[in-house]
Amino acid sequence: MKLSQIGKIALPLALAGTLVAGVPLEALACTQVWIPDAYTADQGVWYFGRSEDYSSRYFKIFGVEQAHPKGFLYYSAENGVDSSFKWNAEKPTYRYTFVRDNHKEWSNQPNAYSEAGINEKGVSCSATLTTAYNDQAKAADPSVKSGIGEYDYASVILGQSATAREGVELIGRIIDEKGSCGRDQLIISDNKESWLFCVLSGHQWVAYQLPEDGVSVNPNMSNLRVDLDIRPTSENDPTPVVGKNILCSKDIIKMPKEASAGSFLVLNENGTINVPETYGKADSGNSRYIQGRHFFDAMNGLDYEAADGAVTKLTKPTQFFKPGRSNYTVKDGLNFFAYRGEGTDVDSNVTSVTAIGSQRTTETNFFEIRRGMDPEIATIQWEGLAPGEFNVEIPTYSALLTSVNHRYGDVYMDDAHEGQKDKGVDAALQAGSWDQYLPYVMMDLNTLGDANRAKVAPGLRAYLDAVQNDLIAQHKQVDATMQKTPKAERQALANKAADVAAEQTWAKCEKVLQEVRAYLKGDQAKPFQASDYNAATKGLVTPLAYASSVIPATPDKPVTPAATSIAKAKVSTAKSKYTYTGKALKPKVTVKVAGKTLKANTDYTMSYKANKNVGKATITVTGKGSYTGKVTKTFKIVPKKTGVSKLVKGKKSFTVKWKKQKAQATGYQIRFSTKKSMKSAKVKTVKSAKTTSLKVSKLKGNKKYYVQMRTYKKVKVGGKTTTYYSDWSKAKAVKTRK
Repeated sequence: MKLSQIGKIALPLALAGTLVAGVPLEALACTQVWIPDAYTADQGVWYFGRSEDYSSRYFKIFGVEQAHPKGFLYYSAENGVDSSFKWNAEKPTYRYTFVRDNHKEWSNQPNAYSEAGINEKGVSCSATLTTAYNDQAKAADPSVKSGIGEYDYASVILGQSATAREGVELIGRIIDEKGSCGRDQLIISDNKESWLFCVLSGHQWVAYQLPEDGVSVNPNMSNLRVDLDIRPTSENDPTPVVGKNILCSKDIIKMPKEASAGSFLVLNENGTINVPETYGKADSGNSRYIQGRHFFDAMNGLDYEAADGAVTKLTKPTQFFKPGRSNYTVKDGLNFFAYRGEGTDVDSNVTSVTAIGSQRTTETNFFEIRRGMDPEIATIQWEGLAPGEFNVEIPTYSALLTSVNHRYGDVYMDDAHEGQKDKGVDAALQAGSWDQYLPYVMMDLNTLGDANRAKVAPGLRAYLDAVQNDLIAQHKQVDATMQKTPKAERQALANKAADVAAEQTWAKCEKVLQEVRAYLKGDQAKPFQASDYNAATKGLVTPLAYASSVIPATPDKPVTPAATSIAKAKVSTAKSKYTYTGKALKPKVTVKVAGKTLKANTDYTMSYKANKNVGKATITVTGKGSYTGKVTKTFKIVPKKTGVSKLVKGKKSFTVKWKKQKAQATGYQIRFSTKKSMKSAKVKTVKSAKTTSLKVSKLKGNKKYYVQMRTYKKVKVGGKTTTYYSDWSKAKAVKTRK
């Protein structure tokens, strides 16, 4: 679709300029980029992506969400448990990849914030840019706390949508019915079209197909202008009539026109609704937008002023613009997320202005989409789990993936190695078990590179660029093989390619991390240079073996089968948690690789760690014979269950009595309700394990109450405290006196 097809009147679309958790949006670094195939080096290929901003030294997890049956509950406590969003899948869900936070960061939800991914139908999604609405829109159609929000956009879209348009229509319908709890933008795409979806207020939204003749850089801005055609049916009928390739809420005009406090609808001269003036807040200049225009060599026509690297004035910036050239590659797109305005009037290396390549970035996702290919291989996801400046983005055929390499970690991974930038340098210098995971390796490289810009940053960036270039070049070979591979064999090839790419990228990056650490602890007379870097060729001394490890050998060039890595194994135990017994617990495991169940002591051996006391125990499975590598599985050990020994009724009260737990207990929780189902139960916490009774007062007289209790134990690991609970006891009933 051409930019001219969207509509006829210029208006700003991205609605930002507010505070998010006390942080001005200008200080955030979430930046969206769109490069259509008119400006890419390969015909019929286009790109889009986003960097996510949250905090320095904050890891993200890449993984696969498996398919679920119809009725699967999408749930989030984005605004608290009492205001949770709930929506049941209307059909069986699709498998998809995700990029998520540690579950402990967001109310212990392991599905929080699926930032980016591709489902098995080839639909891709990158979320979200935080935006805002003005006071009038907020008063007339405020956020709905139980509405859909950032937790669930990508999960619902990728779980339920077979096309990009389906995703747009589905999210729009959910907002119509349930509302939204925030102002956001996201891109939804398939191998035919890409859409930008914008949430305007509690129930109002607009979406439009991204054009083929304009590049876009969008860093949380509110004053970007684009042509849209949305107008009322007539002066008396506010039903919207929309132009080609635009979708919107049915009350996008009616709501602001008929607001109880008075109309705040703004129409343009030709009768179309001015969306940002109706709904949005104005914001000031944005340095990252100017950095983006510099990156694409597209400064013509910009009216702006900058002082000390910060943009102080920016007049009528456009959502889409013509770049300075038309042969952008994947590497160019990945370099965008590392860009800091070097050598320009908005250079973040010489001022404190926020950069596109900010150290507050937690992940970068970049989608390479090939028009006309089968959906399952049309889109390649390039994923980087760290700030873009010192990073290597890894390619995957995410529509086909069924599992990921253990180097990515998981959402339950110990987060003790995280920390803010001002406290992170010492941590980044320390080797530890965290070095086995890509998110931590890349996080430490960024911390050390950023903190040592004169001596470490140039050499480190040069080396990581060499790794990235080699990975891109070899992936072209893998892709050529993938396109020739029969459909029935593609999934196995995709899983193998993803596994090898992750493992080899980790090996290169972990090695250079150890070299940077040694350099900073030793002689720094010369600038840092990686031992694997060839300065003359600007390449690697020892290239990756990615392509040769993935591409099947031809008959005239037989190869000896390599040992299969057990890192891709699916390890399961009978239960996810076990009760403390005072003895070391060694649950049996089932180990499967590519659907094959392996034999203990023949294909693998096992060892256990921290498997006696309450807490998180670890099983390490080590390959043997035809299998190599390691994979870990964790399980919980919870306290012994405590039962109610006696209930004594009192005047509008009752007393609970129980036998104390003598080991591995911090205290108890008692919950009670007038309903046997324990719905709306209230909870009392007893903070000492020595206590054996509790009186519950201020109740209703002559009323039956159901009572349960459980034991809890607080465990401190890596400086952080986690609480483990036993199961609830069997409910007992007591009737209070009047």
